[in-house]
Amino acid sequence: MSTASLTAIVLLGVGSAVLAALTPAPPHFHLDIVHVNDMHAHVSGVGREFAGCESGDDCYGGFARILAAARSIIDRDPDHTLFLNGGDNFQGTAYYTFFKSQVILDFMNPMKFDAVALGNHEFDDGVSELKKYAQGLNATIVCGNLDLSREPDLAVGTSLTNWTMLERSGVKIAIVGYITQDTRFSSKPENVGFVDDLESVRRWAKEAKSQGAQIVIALGHSGYVIDMNIAREVAEVDLVVGAHSHTFLYTGTPPDPTDESSIKGPYPTMVKQDSGKVVPVVQAFKYTKYLGVLRVEFDDQFNLLEAKGNPILMSPDLPKDSGLLEVLAKWEVELGKKIPVNEVIAFMEKSASLDDCRFTECEIGNLISDSIVEVGCEDYSACIGLYNGGAIRSGLKEGNLTSIELLEAMPFGNNLMVIQMDGAYLLEMLEQSVLWYDVSRLWPKGGFLQVAGLRVVYDVSQPQGKRVVSADARTANPDKYKPVTPGEPYNVVTNKFIYGGGDNFTVFKDHNLKGMEYNITDYNAVRTTLKRLRRYLPFLDGRIQIISTGASTGGVTSLLPCSQLMIISLILGSIALFQPSRR
Repeated sequence: MSTASLTAIVLLGVGSAVLAALTPAPPHFHLDIVHVNDMHAHVSGVGREFAGCESGDDCYGGFARILAAARSIIDRDPDHTLFLNGGDNFQGTAYYTFFKSQVILDFMNPMKFDAVALGNHEFDDGVSELKKYAQGLNATIVCGNLDLSREPDLAVGTSLTNWTMLERSGVKIAIVGYITQDTRFSSKPENVGFVDDLESVRRWAKEAKSQGAQIVIALGHSGYVIDMNIAREVAEVDLVVGAHSHTFLYTGTPPDPTDESSIKGPYPTMVKQDSGKVVPVVQAFKYTKYLGVLRVEFDDQFNLLEAKGNPILMSPDLPKDSGLLEVLAKWEVELGKKIPVNEVIAFMEKSASLDDCRFTECEIGNLISDSIVEVGCEDYSACIGLYNGGAIRSGLKEGNLTSIELLEAMPFGNNLMVIQMDGAYLLEMLEQSVLWYDVSRLWPKGGFLQVAGLRVVYDVSQPQGKRVVSADARTANPDKYKPVTPGEPYNVVTNKFIYGGGDNFTVFKDHNLKGMEYNITDYNAVRTTLKRLRRYLPFLDGRIQIISTGASTGGVTSLLPCSQLMIISLILGSIALFQPSRR
């Protein structure tokens, strides 16, 4: 029996494998949480290993398949089920690139989520685009740590709120929202401010409890580490449904073996508070490939008795919602008017994976950084390219590469910037690249720089600001490199996002560095390079090396902000330590 067929049986009997086996006896209360996160506009679906999949029988996920699967669960017991969305519904495909929130609303409104969190990418096109989305969405948006004092109109005429109260079978359930504070430099929030996510959840959870909430769910977009921190530190929270870090949690062997190496923890991850209370934490990977399904069961005092489930693989043979298929057909026609969907621009001689791009040199990062140098610099041999790993959203599969697939790998469309900068400032950028480096890979940071024209060695066990062991820049003789030297000028090409302070690269503003903007996007630079080459063999050449010489690199604790230092204890205190709380 195929993996896909087995998955279909599990889904159709999701009750038998996950839910029906947990049928509670009175006076217990059970709640089924159906959840998605980081769908990133993949309305038509995704490939098995790569994001691009606009149509065909080999696509996984997609909004129509997610909805059909979710409804098969919700309709079975609507009085005990919630459908939650962890945010980042914007950005990641050609559909969003060309049609923005309009296409997202067309797909999301029929899905009828009970609550939706805001993701950082919902701010990518500024407050005006976010407001269109918030005004048009027929679901409550929860986000409790926004500071709208300088942008008060964002909440006008929308359902945006700090938290909301829902009711299932007479039980009051509060949904408290939060978003990563990194949004201030990972997107374009303009005048919107962000306050501490954990403390905001604590504040609104207490308020919800004071207003009669019997169960409190934190639904947010700050990443797995913050999710676990909230679960551990906020006494009022009973469940955390997270997003942002694209974390694949799974208990057992996943139905798609290619995802096994992506597992970062058990589903659910059980986090123990100092009081002994245990709080489940869940995420459902990314891009609609999986649908999260969790059952939580409480006693008559709403102490957690059991939490059990697993994400369900949205395999190609699972049914799709007919209404959303009609919506997709309409938008496929519109997309075809904007871009040649099946245009082949090059042949990839092997696949280029995304996995390492926020942690070390990666093949697609080399392609992009080399291409922006080639297109953006007149003196190719003596120019340096810097490109943030977080702007790379998918790998590239072996075989014919289409325009759509490349666009979905780098969908942001930032123009190129060329800047002459002092060697001291270039070294400052490299230190910023690894400022929050996480050897555990639970805390991926989009500001890790892919490079061209440089050879860099980082020692991530060293103190922040002192991790660049060596940095050598290519000279006019492309076979020779010399150490980057303070006081010497260097020509650097990057994207406008980084130049504008994105991912907290404030060096340009701090030192009043002026740049020249090219009227060509990063996507078009890579497209130009690939069309010229016609065939491309992805490669690594050792241009970035990560070493750890200090004793502190045995765990993530030395590399994260102090507020995250409990990460190892959280994982060690996960599912095996769970004992039902009874008062």
